[in-house]
Amino acid sequence: MHPEVFEEYFKFHCPKTEERLSSAIEKYPAKLEDIRIISDTTDSAIF
Repeated sequence: MHPEVFEEYFKFHCPKTEERLSSAIEKYPAKLEDIRIISDTTDSAIF
């Protein structure tokens, strides 16, 4: 796998911005734990 390629891709195409995270939490409060798990898993798998 090429983590540096994914790092560049996600930096520009899928930013984990505070606004996006806040919006997701507001829209899906019951899914907060799922959001955390996916975020942690995705970060460790890519980087």
